[in-house]
Amino acid sequence: MDPIAYLAPYGYVAARSNAWMLSPQNCASSPILSFSLEGHSEVGRHTFYTVRCVLNGVHETHSWTSKKRLAHLRESLYSPLVKGLEGDYKKLFTGAPFALPAGPPGTSARLAKWLARLAECVNQGSVTPSFVVQVLWFFEAPTLPGHEKNRAAASHGYGTHTVEGSPCSTPFGDHHMKIHAIYMEEMTKRFEYEATDRCLRLHNEGSQGKDLLREVVLCLAENLEDHRVRLEARGYAWDKFDQSVVRLDATKLEHQQAQLIDTLEPALDRALKAAAAASLATCCPDSSPLAYRRSLLESEFRDVHEQKTRATEDFDAAVQEWEVQSAADSQLSVADSQVSVGAPTEAPHDQPSLQRSKSSRIRRLLGRSKTPSTAMTKKK
Repeated sequence: MDPIAYLAPYGYVAARSNAWMLSPQNCASSPILSFSLEGHSEVGRHTFYTVRCVLNGVHETHSWTSKKRLAHLRESLYSPLVKGLEGDYKKLFTGAPFALPAGPPGTSARLAKWLARLAECVNQGSVTPSFVVQVLWFFEAPTLPGHEKNRAAASHGYGTHTVEGSPCSTPFGDHHMKIHAIYMEEMTKRFEYEATDRCLRLHNEGSQGKDLLREVVLCLAENLEDHRVRLEARGYAWDKFDQSVVRLDATKLEHQQAQLIDTLEPALDRALKAAAAASLATCCPDSSPLAYRRSLLESEFRDVHEQKTRATEDFDAAVQEWEVQSAADSQLSVADSQVSVGAPTEAPHDQPSLQRSKSSRIRRLLGRSKTPSTAMTKKK
């Protein structure tokens, strides 16, 4: 669902994904968002923080809780916010630093202050509509009746290449597919490089045989866990079988993990063989097969990462172009309706002037000062 349609049922008025039509602080219909930390709990080896979320609207108030890990908050909110606000982040979040990694003492207090400042930024209109969508989606804001109507309307326009209920519902399946393929290749190269680098360090310290093989398996487990954390934080991902971006429930998440395991299986085989071969090598560390392999993999990983960066930039450019075209189409539709409303019904001799009026409106909307026929005449 696009930002305008997603935010409207809550009372926000956005012009497009990166601009407000009415800033939340100046819009009577915009709700007041607030966050408070209600505590934390340990689940397995992870700490989950319980966040109380409240949207205090003009006609109704929505209150709910959402449990998130610190890694989720950093991945889905803090990092995108720092990147999106650039130099303004430090100014807006002065005195409210984000929580430190690993959850040292004082983490809850820092996180509570940061979340409160985040809510202020939303209420003041300091962040874009698309980021407000990301915030509400991340904290699992309740779905309102207006969302169902918008989703039903959108289902007639863009087929399967959409983000289900997410910030961007647009026909960019080919871009999603390409980025996903490059991402899986990047994960493969990253695992192989990290496994080789860790085995090389252990080998240089004198470790042999099963110690190196165990390190490869441990590296694989950590990469899979990192992938799971990223998926949980995002909440949705491209599904190559459905050929669409899907919301990740428990089943879909396990499906994504299984796909990655299948992708990494050949890489695991190569990494184990390289570790076993290193145990038999008698050359000096700098010229060992592991050292050469690490150098090669580092270069390959860098190349794949650059490919993903370019593909992501192409996707962003396509989204911007689509938004501009959609806005232009909307303006033309409004111009046509205005002309139709004012059109005379019993004065045929006025039709040419009506057509000129309509054409001049379209030219102004497109930023043109001359009609094509005039331009061709002068050219001749």
